[in-house]
Amino acid sequence: MVAVRLERFYPILDVETAASRGVRIVRAAGQILEAGCRILQVRHKRFFSRDVFADLEQVAALCRDAQALLVVNDRADIAKLLDSGVHLGQDDLAPADAPWLRRMPGG
Repeated sequence: MVAVRLERFYPILDVETAASRGVRIVRAAGQILEAGCRILQVRHKRFFSRDVFADLEQVAALCRDAQALLVVNDRADIAKLLDSGVHLGQDDLAPADAPWLRRMPGG
């Protein structure tokens, strides 16, 4: 089998959907990164418990090891703690209110 880098594939790993199917996000993230993805967005719309944050720390480490960009959905504070990117929607924190954010080219 030939290894392929999926540089233009942008998977979104939804924590709630994964949990409802008995899938741990750390394992799912590992499989996504092993498949060659170089960016991974984690979407979590509920309360950020210590367990969820601990899982995200592990996902961040996997992304670093794979030289992939981790993007956290909606939470600039969590993204800062994990040294990751953040996806902010129209109803989320304004980028101007988080001066530590780095803008992506074209963003």
